[in-house]
Amino acid sequence: MLRRHLLAPLLAVLLAAVPLAAVHADEQTTTEPVVVVMDYSSSMLDKDADSKGTKRIDAAKTAAKSLIDNAPEDATMGLVVYGSKSPGKCDDITTVQKPGAVDKKKLSKKIDELKAVGETPIGASLLHAAKDLEGIEGPKSIILVSDGEENCDKPPACEAAKDLAGQGIALTVHTIGFKVNDKARQQLECISETTGGSYVDVDDAQSLEEELTSRTLRAFQGYSTAGTPIEGGTRLHEAPLMVPGQYLDELEKGETDSWNSNDGTTKYYKIGPLQPGQYAHFSATMIPEQKIDADDDDPAKVIVELVNGQGSKCSSGDSYTVGSDELGRPLAAYTRSPEFVQDSSYGCFADGTGELFAKVTREGSLFHEDPRPWSCAMCWSLRWMQRCWAPRQARRTSRSRSPSPERQSRSSAARASTTRCR
Repeated sequence: MLRRHLLAPLLAVLLAAVPLAAVHADEQTTTEPVVVVMDYSSSMLDKDADSKGTKRIDAAKTAAKSLIDNAPEDATMGLVVYGSKSPGKCDDITTVQKPGAVDKKKLSKKIDELKAVGETPIGASLLHAAKDLEGIEGPKSIILVSDGEENCDKPPACEAAKDLAGQGIALTVHTIGFKVNDKARQQLECISETTGGSYVDVDDAQSLEEELTSRTLRAFQGYSTAGTPIEGGTRLHEAPLMVPGQYLDELEKGETDSWNSNDGTTKYYKIGPLQPGQYAHFSATMIPEQKIDADDDDPAKVIVELVNGQGSKCSSGDSYTVGSDELGRPLAAYTRSPEFVQDSSYGCFADGTGELFAKVTREGSLFHEDPRPWSCAMCWSLRWMQRCWAPRQARRTSRSRSPSPERQSRSSAARASTTRCR
């Protein structure tokens, strides 16, 4: 059972006022560095990780080794554990793997040899992991897994997070609470919220494995989304109003039969009315749930359209990408409206209101039976039609084109960096 929080939203369909090419970064970019911090305190010896009485520590080891097996070959990864050596010692913090290339067999063997005997110095462990990342430029992340509240609080966990956030070192901390109580949950939420990360509760071994793999792989790929939470309408005239900006929502399910059943989640958002001379840009980036047991034949796609108050299509320049089982790599779509001409007697603005709605649909059967939603971040903006001549070369380079089939087939491997409304 999972409990998700949009502290700094995690999974997303990002609706942004930028063309598709701006949502997808260079496909050849490398991964971002990540240090995983694991709890090896004595409470991890509790035998409640599943119905079979598996110890928490064994579930954590299985989850860590699964992550290692699925880590990209070019991953820069570190591993820090606390509580693995000595009971009663608050400085029992060990770097098992410095950030760098991973020898998967060697690191997995080291994990098997670790014991759970000590305390829970969460704040000090965060500072330790951050120190391991010193000298590495650019964005980086820590993934922290803990099964309880800290009992060594020099410094307190949330204070340590505030210290890291104030250093301006582009460090994000994501936290996973494994069978935690309310006090521990509050501590972990504070850490993630302070550093711009995400928090999730997990209650069993399988969920721990899935979430550790999902969040770490996403951190490697540099996914970061931001926006105001919103809940789209399931029907056109139930659509909430969106002023220009960036938002987050969720798409609950895919199709039971790809491209045929038409039963994937569709949501509507009101983005008008436009003023004469204006046109709207709208794009979406959907980041699927990351799992290691996807069917190669199951695809996924996000579609965005602009429609008028009667539901008629009112968009152009449409483009989208299709992906499958690539562990949560982003899928993007983009569209724009024509210029609103108030005295038009035909077309999508024939009613003269300038009213527009965004329609966002999740298609494809990838993980369609999984009840967990794929979050959806949205952002849109208005532009004024520029009635001036540009140099021929500038006009040619700025022309919007839908991606070729070849581009569509490989763009699911693209790396999506933080996207902002422009």
